[in-house]
Amino acid sequence: MLKLFQIASLLVAMLCSLLCVPLIFASPASEPALQNFPMPLQTQLVDQQQVIPPLIKTDYPELIVELGKTLFYDKLLSENQQLSCSDCHSPDHGFADRRDFSPSTQGGVIPVNTPGLAYSTLLLYQNWAGQLPSLEVQLEVVVENPKVMNLPWPQLIRRLKQHPDYPARFKQAGYSGIDKSTITDAIVTYEKSLAVPSRFDAFLRGDSNQLSAQEQEGFRKFKNFGCVSCHQGIALGGNLRQKFGVMRDYLPVDDNTLKRDLGYFNFSNHPQDKYYFRVPTLRNVALTAPYFHDASAKTLEQAIKVMFRHQLAIEARPEDISDIAAFLKSLNGIPYEPE
Repeated sequence: MLKLFQIASLLVAMLCSLLCVPLIFASPASEPALQNFPMPLQTQLVDQQQVIPPLIKTDYPELIVELGKTLFYDKLLSENQQLSCSDCHSPDHGFADRRDFSPSTQGGVIPVNTPGLAYSTLLLYQNWAGQLPSLEVQLEVVVENPKVMNLPWPQLIRRLKQHPDYPARFKQAGYSGIDKSTITDAIVTYEKSLAVPSRFDAFLRGDSNQLSAQEQEGFRKFKNFGCVSCHQGIALGGNLRQKFGVMRDYLPVDDNTLKRDLGYFNFSNHPQDKYYFRVPTLRNVALTAPYFHDASAKTLEQAIKVMFRHQLAIEARPEDISDIAAFLKSLNGIPYEPE
């Protein structure tokens, strides 16, 4: 079922991109001048409310969710037993990290900002560059990554088998044993359970009282300015890659360019993929500051301004930024239980 949804989201992304080509994706011969559009826009876009379906909460087996949650918060999953998944994916910050960069087990920090995890099950691509196809693969990579958990899977499996509680917990959850697949399934099931509806979902289902007048105006501007051409689908993003700096360069394009800024190019080695990143989901976005892979935007309003300038070539008015920020706050899911 998820695969069908991912295919449908990709088709929607392609359709929305075609609808918005004149405004967003045309490559000008020279850097465009910033424009200040009055509202409504002279170029009226199709009402795209229907391309954002409401999220409906999915229930998962309780014992598996609880087991996965325990593992998510357990420092046994790191080589030095000093780091758990929750140390970088805090429930109080939309399951992102409030810091610019998370600490590395090798010393120093991980070079990209930790993205929010709560709605990752809805995404077609995982990680900033969008190089991973699923949460299962993402977890597999993180556990053995020298900069993150730095723990070989066989060693993790031995630790859990020797633990006084885990063998019984896995059996109670319905698993035949402790291995890579059952550990992965438990943690990923917990991660999937974090995708909970917001006030915006109730609004999409017809309850107009869920959003204030300003939030509804922000949603209208979000659509009319063209933000929805990339941030669409049930996750309002996450199902395509896009260049960071479509209309105006944002990242250095000279010898000062950092490897992290090259985005998907680091994995594809195709020149056309330079500066391309997965379009992030906007669910819980008000909770996950700082923003972008390089943590360069410290506030939601600053991030919106960057998107206007560099993705749309528009000089946003303060009221536009304020209205859209208000709308984005309506995307916060019901807070999950704290640690």
